[in-house]
Amino acid sequence: MLNLTAFLVLVIWLVPWGLPHLNATVLCDTFHTELELGWVQPGVVVMVHPDWGVSRPPYDRWFVWSTAQVRYFLERGYRVWVFIDVERPGEWRGTYLSISTYTLEQVLRRLRQVVGDRDSKLVIGFTEFWLMDEGVKRRLYELVRKYFPNASTFYGAFLWESPQWVLELPCVLKGYTLWHYAGLGTPHEVWVRHELAVTREVMFVPELGFRRDDRHAWMKAWDWRHVWWRDEIGDAVNYEATLRFLVQLARKHGVKHLVVGIWNWNQPEYGIVFEDDVLQVLRSVLYSVNDDQQRTVETHLPYVTALLLLTVYVLVCVLVRRR
Repeated sequence: MLNLTAFLVLVIWLVPWGLPHLNATVLCDTFHTELELGWVQPGVVVMVHPDWGVSRPPYDRWFVWSTAQVRYFLERGYRVWVFIDVERPGEWRGTYLSISTYTLEQVLRRLRQVVGDRDSKLVIGFTEFWLMDEGVKRRLYELVRKYFPNASTFYGAFLWESPQWVLELPCVLKGYTLWHYAGLGTPHEVWVRHELAVTREVMFVPELGFRRDDRHAWMKAWDWRHVWWRDEIGDAVNYEATLRFLVQLARKHGVKHLVVGIWNWNQPEYGIVFEDDVLQVLRSVLYSVNDDQQRTVETHLPYVTALLLLTVYVLVCVLVRRR
């Protein structure tokens, strides 16, 4: 079970192809308070080659790094999100019709050896298998449940995936990766429509990221190679505008929790660890949103308590009179 305690939770994705020294230790040092509060939760990407899994370079080296991060967080009692990213170099997983279940099973077995009996602390899943048949996707989650029966699961859909198909997937959290915008802080209208269609108590945005120091980072946000308008605070502006939009959208539709995956921690083109202004924005949004939520609860609590006491009093009076 997720047992979310805050309205807004940010999952910070660590990627194995990023700078390896900017690891779990640095993340814990940076967000120690927020991790303890549960407002920030660590996410680790595990890269898997569709054909040979993690047995050849650089996937073997990346797997060692990723599992070391998972182990570090688990040993400190944190919930860990694990994104199984199945791709060949230079390809996009959204074009795959299927992947080898044998290959995936070998990787899951090795990951299980790292996790041990702590799988209740895992949230594990996939994203953007756009062209993959829903039956194939379901078999992938069956494998995940085989090795991690106590873990929660997620799926992050691509913009054009049908909400109806996404809803049928056997996982706990379902949402759409956010890489398409109509403007600054304004997601594509199709994204909004599809995201709301699959949202229940939790609005889940598994991937949200912006190129560093780019005021127009919302334009082709997935393209790490091109900076449209270099601006030192450009990425911070994009993060704040988009997160505020998502918070407003979630509150408007009565959502209990908003979980957003920040892409990412340690890749030179996207890494928020390099950007003090982005870190400041993330903290600012977290504290303003979650503190407001806490104050609202604390404000209403005395009234709720009084109402409950009054109800008990009336019931007692009724019972006494009947006697």
